Amino acid sequence: EIRSESVKDYYPIAELNTLAFSKTGGSGNIGKAEMALVDMLRHGPDFDPDLALVAEVDGRVVGHALFYPYKVWLSGEEVAATSLHPLAVHPDFQRQGVGSRLMEEAHRRLEEKGYALSFLYGEPEYYPRFGYQNDS
Repeated sequence: EIRSESVKDYYPIAELNTLAFSKTGGSGNIGKAEMALVDMLRHGPDFDPDLALVAEVDGRVVGHALFYPYKVWLSGEEVAATSLHPLAVHPDFQRQGVGSRLMEEAHRRLEEKGYALSFLYGEPEYYPRFGYQNDS
């Protein structure tokens, strides 16, 4: 089941981000950084709970995607856009279509709300299947 997140999901989402991004990088544990980013964006002035989705399997949160709204300027015009921060799937459920289902539902909601584009920082091999283009 794909649905909007609720307050009761915050702890499972934090745990999920920590697990899904458990590798470490130059600045420490990436999972903890993603967990903090999600919490920060939830308190942002433009946060839209309809664009923060969870995937549930048997009542367990196994996936999460948060799209945050922005206004960007393209060719002198203001355009409604979003940025994905992040897409996370529990390691036990990766490569089973959970991320794809989250992206499909999120894109459906984005189109319904009139967003013209979405951008992200992520795996360059994964996101083109959803229409994202690499900047390289």
